[in-house]
Amino acid sequence: YSAGYADGVSADYSAGDIAAGVWAGDGPAGDDLDLEYFFGYTGIENLSLGVALADNNDNSETTNLMATYQYDAFTLMVENVDSEAFVPDSFELGDSKYTKKVVDTDVLSITAAYAMGDTTFAVRLADGEYTVDGTGFDYQKVSYSVFQALSDNASIGVEYSDQEIEGSADTDEFAVELLYVF
Repeated sequence: YSAGYADGVSADYSAGDIAAGVWAGDGPAGDDLDLEYFFGYTGIENLSLGVALADNNDNSETTNLMATYQYDAFTLMVENVDSEAFVPDSFELGDSKYTKKVVDTDVLSITAAYAMGDTTFAVRLADGEYTVDGTGFDYQKVSYSVFQALSDNASIGVEYSDQEIEGSADTDEFAVELLYVF
């Protein structure tokens, strides 16, 4: 869950309503050991709960808590991602570009979706804070999307997002997406 590609090995377990997994592999330097863990529970009808943890050898870590509830054609999803002490080579945040800075992230995302036959409409609200070398920036994003199933494995969609980051100009984004599940 710490982004990027890395060689590693995983062990997963699933029994009825419980799933768990652990991954161990190369860290950013290629010789560090990073660990990631997952636990999921689906023992309550229409509710899925999960937690993912990433503990990296560079002292960065991520905690991801997620819940999904489905009622009839409606789906409600809530997710919180809290990442601490990442030092990417470079990244952009709003109008600013950074190199080798410590980044902390704490973002809550809530999504409501409605399925109408093969078409799904969704609204996602994200709110949180990015902290770069001790300076916090409020973050908000609202996304609206429509997806049309093409088959059991593929769908196409359009999405519009309005993003606000403190100290930066607002950003409007539009995307056309093709999703393939295998």
